[in-house]
Amino acid sequence: MRKDRKKEVVIAVDIGATNLRTSLVDAVGTVHKKHVYSTPKKGDRGEDMTDFIIFCISGLLGELSTTESESFEIVSIGVSVAGPITPDRKGYIPTNVSFGNVPIVLPLTKKYDLPVEILNDTKAAVYAEWKVGHGKNRGGLGEVRNMCYITMSTGISGGVITQGQLALGRDGSFGHVGQISVESPVGYGDHDWESYMGGINILGFYNTWSLVHGDDPQSYESVPALFDAVESDPNLQDFMQVLSSINGQGLSNVIHAYNPEMIVIGGGVARNNWEILIKGLGKFIRKDIISETPGIVRTDLGDDISCIGVALYAFSRL
Repeated sequence: MRKDRKKEVVIAVDIGATNLRTSLVDAVGTVHKKHVYSTPKKGDRGEDMTDFIIFCISGLLGELSTTESESFEIVSIGVSVAGPITPDRKGYIPTNVSFGNVPIVLPLTKKYDLPVEILNDTKAAVYAEWKVGHGKNRGGLGEVRNMCYITMSTGISGGVITQGQLALGRDGSFGHVGQISVESPVGYGDHDWESYMGGINILGFYNTWSLVHGDDPQSYESVPALFDAVESDPNLQDFMQVLSSINGQGLSNVIHAYNPEMIVIGGGVARNNWEILIKGLGKFIRKDIISETPGIVRTDLGDDISCIGVALYAFSRL
């Protein structure tokens, strides 16, 4: 009797600022196995991070049962990274953790004898949305050819599909929109979108804004605690209008720069506070030279989005 053919999967790794995720993902974007580790915050050299990635991959593979091992054929490795790709496209430059340049392709190829692809995390995310998410079949109208993905998480970044192609740029950072300049009634940080709306900055911005306005800011220990208190804190309600204006400016720049049919928004800050931060943003978006405002939707792919995207990208490169 003929044995069933093994399901081809990619080992997907997503190196985020908070978590490092490993998954086995098939060619239609289904996640079959996954594990989450805390991302190391610093090391003496980039190779320390490489060693940790290998540790995490080996841990994922070590958890496979005999049946699972016999069911899957691993055909490639895809690594999603938070930072620009090195000029030789074999490693990356971390932006949220204190390591040197992290080698990826050569050590993983040597360790696992598999092809290795590397992609910036928001580029992986927009690729996932395009292939198996909101961009795949927009309301029955077929595949979207021009779309953006924006993450609002620890920081802010983006990815772009233009004319049916993933835009990468010189170092894989095309569409990194967090450094778009925006205006605020109270300045903070570098006066860019991420300085005001990045998850690591919101509490500091709120405290500065409150003091400038002569208010005694409530003490919130975390961003979730701050958003949970919006309904009962009039000062926070005013502050949310400021954030909405800032998000409207950021999205206006994205719309006018990339002319997308659709914008998908993800990241923990946005996904967990959608009604407060994103819904109703239309009045803050400039419509100077666009005929129609693109749809703005929340991702349905959750925390797996970059693993799914980099796996699908790796499949496309085989």
